[in-house]
Amino acid sequence: MQEDNESRQNPKKCSETKWQIEWDRTTKGVTTKLYFPKVADRLKLKISVTPNLTMMVTGHGNIVIPVQI
Repeated sequence: MQEDNESRQNPKKCSETKWQIEWDRTTKGVTTKLYFPKVADRLKLKISVTPNLTMMVTGHGNIVIPVQI
């Protein structure tokens, strides 16, 4: 009953807490977790999600690294 009361009083915080629990439990997103280990810290950032950012934090895609000769 306490959780239900808390979710009505502050649904955003309740959602964030549930999200963090799921984030901690999952074995997926290992690369992304290196950049964003805490949901709250990620939510504080004002970042534009671009294809390049997505490739970087997920470790998926064709990431081209220029080589200097």
